[in-house]
Amino acid sequence: MRHIWSIICSQAIRSAETNNFSLIEVLEQITVQVPPADDDTLFGIGVRIFIVSSWWRTEIEQPEQSDARLVVKSPDNEELAKIEYQIDLMKAGRFRSVGRIDVMPYRTNGIYKFVVETYDDVRKQWDTQAIVPLEIIREFHLEEMTE
Repeated sequence: MRHIWSIICSQAIRSAETNNFSLIEVLEQITVQVPPADDDTLFGIGVRIFIVSSWWRTEIEQPEQSDARLVVKSPDNEELAKIEYQIDLMKAGRFRSVGRIDVMPYRTNGIYKFVVETYDDVRKQWDTQAIVPLEIIREFHLEEMTE
């Protein structure tokens, strides 16, 4: 199978009429207002993120399927989250996978990576199909108290 594209966005809306998706607010960077911490403790940021991928059959007339996963990695390459799913191209020539994260794991400012992988049954290993970056910047501005 062929991975065509993967995109991170804040909304993914499927039309019931056409079965097409509208991807709203494609994300490359998120800035969050969170108080500073004493260390790089892992915590969750309440932000909804969708990652949508498009897959096509290698040969349009040849059905195929594969196990797949989305791995979220910190700027230090620490694995923070994993979503496993099946790509089913047995009946249709193309497939869209939609992953949703409601709480984004956060440890430090930097570029987080959403790694899209498929499992190769012959070689018994995961193959990277795409790495989609998302920069997360944590800021905190203390408001001055006025009377």
